[in-house]
Amino acid sequence: MIVTPGGTKVYPDDLEAALRRQPEVKDCVVVGMERAGNAEPCAVVILRGDSKLEEVVARANESLADYQRMRMWIEWPEEDFPRTNTQKPRRT
Repeated sequence: MIVTPGGTKVYPDDLEAALRRQPEVKDCVVVGMERAGNAEPCAVVILRGDSKLEEVVARANESLADYQRMRMWIEWPEEDFPRTNTQKPRRT
């Protein structure tokens, strides 16, 4: 769970689901980026092809409430995320 500067709780799974509905997204992870003692959601995304990440995130944000929207994002430079033994993306 990510607690935003406004004090609202955002669940990364909800944001990841919105991103995964976009056909250009191969995989993604949403993490909390520290901001003034709280955190804001940041999408870390692996794209298929030559898609523009800003456009993909904007479309995903359309299905989210304003307080859930991702205002920070990063394109992961490798073909896959580091994985745990259970094949989940490693968040740390």
